[in-house]
This record gives sequence, structure tokens and C-alpha cells, in this order.
Amino acid sequence: MEYIIYCDESNSSGPKFGDFFGGCIVNSRDWRPITEMLETKKKELNLFGELKWTKVTAQYLDRYIEIVDLFFDFVRDGKVKVRIMFETMKINHPVQPHGVVMTNILSCIISS
Repeated sequence: MEYIIYCDESNSSGPKFGDFFGGCIVNSRDWRPITEMLETKKKELNLFGELKWTKVTAQYLDRYIEIVDLFFDFVRDGKVKVRIMFETMKINHPVQPHGVVMTNILSCIISS
């Protein structure tokens, strides 16, 4: 079986921020229909480019919620598997190279 894996990370500084790591795994046979349905919904909602919560305005909130609901329909149906990890900035971990961090994330996604 072949899988498609998407990973992303975000980190910020400050007392209320931490590192965020997320990933999705999709069976390759489901990838195209899922991608097409998400892209069709984006066009229908007039959403273009990368969707980011930092770009949400009051005017677009319902549209973002609608596409997120569609995404989680795929999760509910077992078509997409999601793993999200947070790491607080208050813990003083040794700095690891980006590749090591991403390898650890992939390991968590695949083994779950």
C-alpha cells in the first residue's frame, strides 16, 4: 500500500506560544478524489491560495469552517489520518536539526 504524507510545523516565541507539528496520512488511492473535492469546495467558497487561520477575517470565518468541516468528514470516514503535537516553549529541550524533528514527526504519524 502506498501513502501520501503531509507535514507542517509552526513555531513562535513568547510566553503563550510553542512549537506545533502536524501531519496527515492519506492512502494514495484516496488522494486524488479528496484533493479534487477540497479544491472544488475552495473554488465554490472563493478561497484561493494557502488556507491559514492567520488569514481569517470575520467575513471569511464561515467559509473556513465549511472547508474544515469537509476535511474532518474525510477524517471521520477514515480517509485521512491526522496527528497533531504541541511542545511548550517552557521546556528547555536541546535544539535538534530540522531533519531530526521531521523524522520524529513522521514516525508518530506512521506508527499511530
